[in-house]
Amino acid sequence: MALTACARPAGVDGDLTNNWPAFPAAEVPLPAEHACYWLTSVYDPTTIGVPRQPVDCVKEHMVETVHVGRFTGAEAAAGAPPAGAALRGAYEECLPHAREFLGDDWRTGRLRLVVTPPQPAHWAAGARWYRCDLITAGAPGPIPPYIVTGSARGGLAGSRPDEIGCGDVADLTGGTAITNDVHKGVTRADCTVQHDAEFTGIATIPDGIPYPATEAGAEAVAAKACRPVNAAFLGTSDAGAMHNRVDLLGIPLGTEYGVLGERGIWCFLWFYAPGVTRSMKGGGLVGLPTQ
Repeated sequence: MALTACARPAGVDGDLTNNWPAFPAAEVPLPAEHACYWLTSVYDPTTIGVPRQPVDCVKEHMVETVHVGRFTGAEAAAGAPPAGAALRGAYEECLPHAREFLGDDWRTGRLRLVVTPPQPAHWAAGARWYRCDLITAGAPGPIPPYIVTGSARGGLAGSRPDEIGCGDVADLTGGTAITNDVHKGVTRADCTVQHDAEFTGIATIPDGIPYPATEAGAEAVAAKACRPVNAAFLGTSDAGAMHNRVDLLGIPLGTEYGVLGERGIWCFLWFYAPGVTRSMKGGGLVGLPTQ
């Protein structure tokens, strides 16, 4: 009876694993093509790619993904996630997707376009995607992102709620130069209230001129590059006549964009007195405050 109890039933070979399928290899999930995220702290380019559960874009968030791409070629073959200049191709791929999403060039809005690669551990596990992320910021410069509600989709179309617009030049007491690297710049203001600056557009720094790291470094190129942009904004062909009526301000996007091949700088009209209470777009030289 004991031998009968231990005998194998017919058709059973005693190998408990030979017919089990192998478990699939672990994979890092691909991020959603469009999603919003909350950061646990201020924006940090080294941690923004940490996996997080998406939040409803209607609710509070700090980051909005507008496209997900894939690294290829030398970047994909690298032993670590691309950084700095190695993100140039991804940045260029993100540009048209951001424009389509926003309705215009991201640089004309109070936004940052950031390329977010996977974390090193996920890269080692085979992840080769990157996110094209938009971060809403209050002013030009590398400042912490705002907490926002609602998607930025269409934010630079129609009424353009996310455009740079008018503002006030900050931290100029005692003639202190504006330096983007210490979070100084132009704070947002409604064009119908007194302000001393207005965004006019993006100037392109000619090839061969190094991309400036600070506003102080941008001063020389802004004097040439931003003057025609400001004149076009005012609707005047006499760029020289603006000299005694309004100053100009050029603020670089930042060295983190310069290494990506970015050649644009923000251009502003800078009024000598904060008495302007309307947009100067298309107004010519009439109404500009004098020095």
